[in-house]
Amino acid sequence: MNKGALPISSGLKEERGLTLVELLITLAILSIVLAVGYLFNFYVNKSYTVSSNQSEVQFCVRMASESIENMVRGASEIMISQDVTSAEGKEVIYIEEGTMMHYQDGLPPKDILDGYSQDVNLSITFNKIENGILGYTISGKINEEHPYVMTKEVRTLKISEIVGNSGNSIVFKQ
Repeated sequence: MNKGALPISSGLKEERGLTLVELLITLAILSIVLAVGYLFNFYVNKSYTVSSNQSEVQFCVRMASESIENMVRGASEIMISQDVTSAEGKEVIYIEEGTMMHYQDGLPPKDILDGYSQDVNLSITFNKIENGILGYTISGKINEEHPYVMTKEVRTLKISEIVGNSGNSIVFKQ
């Protein structure tokens, strides 16, 4: 052999691929990372759904409350009653299948929230606090979950006496 010549094998590096053990460890770590990512995604999605439903219920209850307040504040007469859906020459606010309805004489009943509350099931109770002050409690929920309740009192501007003590509908005249 020539002293200056390099052996044939010395120029080649020994190359190795991944062993089965290395591949299995990599797959295990990847599986754990994917499982944690999936759980995180699942909980974030569930939290988003819950908070979205709660926001929708709160929005509907607040909008219904503001609508009632705006309509009855200037009423010249108010009668609290049970299950009234229409009255000649007057307006009525009532609940029909979880939707808050407003009846005006001669017009078809109208959803106070204009259909926005499709998923929200509303209920209401009106009561006389004292003469000239109407109280009401509105509750809403979606699929029997995410309940939200608002109680409010409205001082009427034009009347001193409210007829009736408690009920789920009011008949009023502007």
